[in-house]
Amino acid sequence: MNVLTKRTWLLAAVLTTALTSLGHATERHALDLECEVDPVCVEDAIARAIIINADFDALAEAAPFPIDPRLELAKPLTIVPQAVPDRPNTVITRTVPPAAAPAPVIDETAIAARDARMIETLTTQSIAAIISGGLENDGETTSQERQAVEAFYAERDHAPLFLTAGGLNARGETLLNLFQTADIYGLNPVDFENTAFIDDEAEASDAMAAARADIGMTLWALRYARHAMTGRVNPASIGRDITLERNFVDPATVMPALLASDDLAEALLAYHPQHDQFHALREELANLRERSETEILEPIAEGGTIRLGDVDPRVPQLRDRLGLPDPMMTASIDEAEVQLVSTQTDEDPDPTQPDPNLFDEALDAAVKTFQAEHNLTADGIVGPATFAALNEKAGDLVPDIIANMERWRWMPRELGDFHVIANVPEYRLWVMREGESIFTTRTVVGQNRHRTAIFSDEMEYMAVNPYWNVPSSIARNEILPRLLQDPGYANRGNYEILYNGQTIDPFAVNWQAAAEQGMPRIRQRPGARNALGEIKFMFPNQHAIYFHDTPSRGLFGRDQRAFSHGCVRVLDPWAFAEALLTNEPDWDLARARSLQGSRERNLILDNHIPVHLTYFTARVNEDGRLIMARDIYGHHGRVLAALGFTGS
Repeated sequence: MNVLTKRTWLLAAVLTTALTSLGHATERHALDLECEVDPVCVEDAIARAIIINADFDALAEAAPFPIDPRLELAKPLTIVPQAVPDRPNTVITRTVPPAAAPAPVIDETAIAARDARMIETLTTQSIAAIISGGLENDGETTSQERQAVEAFYAERDHAPLFLTAGGLNARGETLLNLFQTADIYGLNPVDFENTAFIDDEAEASDAMAAARADIGMTLWALRYARHAMTGRVNPASIGRDITLERNFVDPATVMPALLASDDLAEALLAYHPQHDQFHALREELANLRERSETEILEPIAEGGTIRLGDVDPRVPQLRDRLGLPDPMMTASIDEAEVQLVSTQTDEDPDPTQPDPNLFDEALDAAVKTFQAEHNLTADGIVGPATFAALNEKAGDLVPDIIANMERWRWMPRELGDFHVIANVPEYRLWVMREGESIFTTRTVVGQNRHRTAIFSDEMEYMAVNPYWNVPSSIARNEILPRLLQDPGYANRGNYEILYNGQTIDPFAVNWQAAAEQGMPRIRQRPGARNALGEIKFMFPNQHAIYFHDTPSRGLFGRDQRAFSHGCVRVLDPWAFAEALLTNEPDWDLARARSLQGSRERNLILDNHIPVHLTYFTARVNEDGRLIMARDIYGHHGRVLAALGFTGS
């Protein structure tokens, strides 16, 4: 049976099954369309009324051949339109003009509009059919997202949102552009690439395909919002010591928020982090991609190390890489004039002329700056690690920037107008007020086997002259072996042994039995030798992590400073306290120092201070320069792998 025969049977069947309610329905649709006496408009009203009132499931069962009534009616027919008088006059519900009257001119625009409305009606019905059957789990959308989409379309009577008979509408075009440029914000356009088929105009007239596309666009909008706000990687899968509270998107709120906005693109982009560092990294990502398209980088041969005073043929290339001028170009005019009149030959070089291969003071300073920016030992010695960083191409850093942008999605949406941020792999903390640093200092963080946890909390108080309550792991593994050999170690180290809340003599303890049956509590008294120094900064948390002073100052001079048991040592704790107390109107540094003495005193903060322990291996500093840090715990590498950068 050919298409026309199927269509003829179907139209006849539709007409027959819909006639009972056709009269009132036609009247209503004609009124809605303000047809007046336009025959094409009236015919359109009749057709829409028939389609809306037809029982498509019953038609499919009654058909003498396999057919999907919705799809069949949605297909375009390439039949040359006949003059209106050739149509049965009974279809037109008005007085037929005299036969001698000229045939009405067919309005092609009106016919196209009618077809568009017909397809929109069929698309609406197709959306309803898909929704009523339940959205399938594609493995990439969540059950909450599918439920939200089903409820969303039900509330709007299943009308399409992003497509018309001609393809994508303005909203759809905006959304598609965001999907295709998702990499600008560190997302993966592949996650939304299934939208490509929408551009096929041949498919736009297929009501069921249009319905699937419209629902797909909505699902992808929810996925974009989730990827932008929550991230693609679960931080808990990277390390058990990462306990950040994730920013979950309520799928039911996304589409209403987008439709309520005057700027759909701006509304969807708002799900990305709004932190200054996130957007600085986004700009750096764009710069790196632009540079990688034109960059021609000749690797510097590694070989042996180079340092101040060395003469090496790699020095000119090193100068060029670091943006230093050729020393020959910096010679004074007088020297240049002398060189012009000189009778010296190549075999007898002018001793006043700078040696281009000399590693001089200017190059030494530039190397140290580069090393500091890449979290390398800033000693001016160009060795394997420095050569590797120098030879890194712009494109090589793109995955690193994307992985750090991903970790910004794990951060609280609001850091606090006044907050502390301690970046673990950079060994540094800052006190921030309204986006500006008011204090920064070096830190010492946990060793790899005693990692400093990554989380956010609130500082509640400072403890001056603190006791050090020795963690059980340290007591058992480090102090107990010394007590087994000599219980007097406790007195020399200023430790107290507590049992049932009472201080006991270390010589009265059977330390061998304690090792087997359970350790008593050990704490170190306040004093100059206390491991926590003169002050500690408390933000109670599940990891028992805090900031503190230390009597061991030597480690702060090192570039790599992962030496603690997990807590964060601060280089200048009293300056840190002074910066924090600018948030406390009733306290200042002098009053805080007045608490110093032989017993522990707590300074309670009226205004709790948000504290964020972070793990960023890339940031942009105040001068707009990219600062890189070593991946000391391997978290960064695991994020790269989770994002699919397997070669990183």
